[in-house]
Amino acid sequence: MAKFIKYIIIMLVLVKQLTKVNSYCNFNESENRVDCRKTSKESVELILNSSFEINALDLSFNNLNDSDIKDVNNLESLIELNLSNNELLILGTNQFENLNKLEILDLSNNQLFYIELNAFNGLISVLELHLQRNHLTELYEYSLDNLQKCKFIDLDSNKITRIRNNVFTSMTSLETLSFQFNRLEQVHSEAFKGLENLNDLSFYWNKLSSFDKVDLSTSQIENLNLSFNKLENFKMTLINDKVKTIDLSSNKLKWFDYDGAKNHVLKNLILVSNDMRSFKISLKIIDAFLYLDSLYLDKNYISEITKTTFQNIAGIKKLSLKDNKIIQIQDTTFYNVVVEEINLENNNLSVINYASFLNSKNFVNLKRMKNHKFKNN
Repeated sequence: MAKFIKYIIIMLVLVKQLTKVNSYCNFNESENRVDCRKTSKESVELILNSSFEINALDLSFNNLNDSDIKDVNNLESLIELNLSNNELLILGTNQFENLNKLEILDLSNNQLFYIELNAFNGLISVLELHLQRNHLTELYEYSLDNLQKCKFIDLDSNKITRIRNNVFTSMTSLETLSFQFNRLEQVHSEAFKGLENLNDLSFYWNKLSSFDKVDLSTSQIENLNLSFNKLENFKMTLINDKVKTIDLSSNKLKWFDYDGAKNHVLKNLILVSNDMRSFKISLKIIDAFLYLDSLYLDKNYISEITKTTFQNIAGIKKLSLKDNKIIQIQDTTFYNVVVEEINLENNNLSVINYASFLNSKNFVNLKRMKNHKFKNN
């Protein structure tokens, strides 16, 4: 009888808690999801100290600080946790140590400036980590340890100035890593060594002036974005042979160095808005461009296209040279180039000679080049 009364009391307490929290949070009982966006801190505290089995919890937009989430480890059944748009400053050691089932952790749009060593202890199942739009200035060695299964990390829009070695050492499952809109000036040469499954790596809009020594040879990177940086040269020596797209637009490149290139599947090369005066692919590295489909050289300072400029990339399908300073295209320039689209808009060409396109397969594509006059020899 005593046990029965105790059970009834416990149930009444749970019902009271649920009723109180339910007035601020939305419950989806079939999926064990709780949405507590823009609720009260009192409701958050009740949720974190309840005995409910919760698989997905949204605590965004609650002005939560570090002490407000200290009891999150009580919810051991969590698979998704959204703590975005709060006022978190520091991720402390063992912050999530009991959440070994968690797969998605969203910490974006906070004020995080420091991640303590072992902050991610216990997160052995996390697949996605969102840290974008915080105030992180640096990632310290081993600070992301214990995230061996993580496939996706978003670090966009922080204030990171450099990437040390041994930050991503244990993250062998990582596939996508993004540092867009940071302040990166330095990347350790072996920062990504051993990340054999890394496919997408983006440094869009940073302050990198050099990337030549960064070793990506052991990765599976297919897409590398280094646009909107301060690169003055770029070498493919340490780039893996799986990369399909390289975006180097809006840098300060005067040339593109292919020495040591071993790539055989590169399809898209984007060199828009640089300081290039000329472009040429030499025979010694022609194998690196056998599968090149698209080449974008817009908004450079190229003044002339000669017979040898594109002779070693005959299979290219799209070639864009708009907004350059081209005044002349030599005869037979595209003789062996079976290109499907050529864009020569906004150059200094007054006349284009048909002799430049003696390969008849190109003739149809001349229609795509607007505002130019053509003549026969």
